[in-house]
Amino acid sequence: MLRFIKNIFVLILLSILSVNAQTIQLSGSIYAFYGEKLMLMKKASKNLGFEGPLSGVKVNVRGENNNVVVHTDISGVYTFSISGPGEYQISISKSGYSTVNYKLNYKDAGIKSSFSLISFIIRKEDNSANELGELTINESGILSYSFSESSAKGGNQDVIQSNKILIEKAVSLNNSSKQNIVSTNLPRIAVTSVKSANKEVEIKETQPNNINTATENKRANEVLIALSNAISDTSSTVNDIKNEIEKSKQLLAQYNINDPNYQLLLNQIKSAETQLALKEDFLKVQEKELAQAKKVITFMVLMVIVALLLIGFMFYYLNEKKKFNKELSAKNTQITKINNRIISSIKYASVIQSNLLMNKENIKKLFPNSFVFYQPKDFLSGDFYWFNEINGTKIIVSADCTGHGVPGALLTILGHGIIEDIVEKKKLIIPSEIIKELNNQLNIAFSNQNLMEYGIELTVFCLGKEDGKAIFASNGHGIYKHSNGEVLHYLPTFSTNKNNNTSYEDVMVEFKKEDCFYLMSDGFCDQFNGENQKPEKYNLRRFENLLAKISKNKELANAENELKEEFIKWKGAKEQTDDVLVIGFKV
Repeated sequence: MLRFIKNIFVLILLSILSVNAQTIQLSGSIYAFYGEKLMLMKKASKNLGFEGPLSGVKVNVRGENNNVVVHTDISGVYTFSISGPGEYQISISKSGYSTVNYKLNYKDAGIKSSFSLISFIIRKEDNSANELGELTINESGILSYSFSESSAKGGNQDVIQSNKILIEKAVSLNNSSKQNIVSTNLPRIAVTSVKSANKEVEIKETQPNNINTATENKRANEVLIALSNAISDTSSTVNDIKNEIEKSKQLLAQYNINDPNYQLLLNQIKSAETQLALKEDFLKVQEKELAQAKKVITFMVLMVIVALLLIGFMFYYLNEKKKFNKELSAKNTQITKINNRIISSIKYASVIQSNLLMNKENIKKLFPNSFVFYQPKDFLSGDFYWFNEINGTKIIVSADCTGHGVPGALLTILGHGIIEDIVEKKKLIIPSEIIKELNNQLNIAFSNQNLMEYGIELTVFCLGKEDGKAIFASNGHGIYKHSNGEVLHYLPTFSTNKNNNTSYEDVMVEFKKEDCFYLMSDGFCDQFNGENQKPEKYNLRRFENLLAKISKNKELANAENELKEEFIKWKGAKEQTDDVLVIGFKV
């Protein structure tokens, strides 16, 4: 019994719903565009290719109780009906074009039975699927449109924004009146009762007069086809489209306003005028872009010319550089050969100089506990030493010639020969007389030159048979003596006569057994430190401390290595400043 009552209730409810269900009709046009950008706003129609209304577009309507598929006609118009309220998914597509989808939520159409001018755009050579949001019919046929940015992601934004503009215009036009706006569909004879707000309204559509003859339909279709072709043909000029529109207007004037062909032609003419305005705007933009493109092309041509000139200059520069490098390489090869010959000659001269100087180990014959630290700056040295024993007097000479390298080495040979001649042949053993005779010989050798440029700093130390006393004379730094743990520096003495000639005097030095004596050039003290950024020499104070250190050793055999290690450590990465000579012996 309960099941029977339930079934009766369901039948009553369905009958009520069927009474309230109203069939409505939606129509509009589908347009096609192609190009890089797609915008309907007049001043934003850059790169817009216009095709016009598109026929054969599939409009698929899917609902709970409806599944309708229609196609646009030759003028791009579509029309479909839905039998009652509900939610519908509409998909508009054609092969080779983009697809647009939107949701239709039909709630209440009121007295309206037709919604027209709901037009869309699809783009050629675009496979994108574009979600346009939701179109709602409620409140007695009022249209509303909602667009969701999140659901539109992934589509073509140009297509989406253009359709959004068209839908908003259609909503505005359909909401301008509570009655049906001019329909693009053929009128039909019908009497429809619609319940709205508990009030029954009867809408009558009358059959027009007998104007829609076959001849008139054929003539209207011919004009529609010509107008559509003129719009869709991209080669049509603005004047061609204007001429077709004028022909259509002339034909439209022959029809009665109630004639279905009248409404069809009117809608097509309005659409054509809209598309003509867009095309004119597009042509203006295109002209501006063409002028801009000409400027860009001119600029690019100039840039290419400049680039070609730069490339030509670069090739010329590289070719000249190649020639220069070739010449430079040949010169470098020649210089290298000359340099190798010079270095080879200097090395050979160094061997000669080394053989000329006495073997520094021979000093041990005079003083067994002694050393000679000899460190030339280059292959050749400007410092030299000489020692010998004449008639029981031991003579040691340290000399520092002006300059170093080849000039200094030549001067050492001259000085060395003069000293040998003075001491060994002339038997002079007094230090001051040796220095005086050396200066005389140099004056003779450089009689045509300024002797100041070719001087020799000489220290002559003589130790005779008499115990406890020695004499020296020097035109340089003098000598050092280490005695009783103290280092004493003996400076040379000299006098100057009326003619500004300087004579160096002998200085007597007393000593005792185990005292140490040191003769030196200025090379060690003048060496710059390699660790300090500021220029800093080794100086006499450090040198005296070093002499005090090595003098404490009973034997001086290792003194040469100690001096060498200290010199290399102080010099570091710095270049050696001058030739170095240090002679030391213990009595």
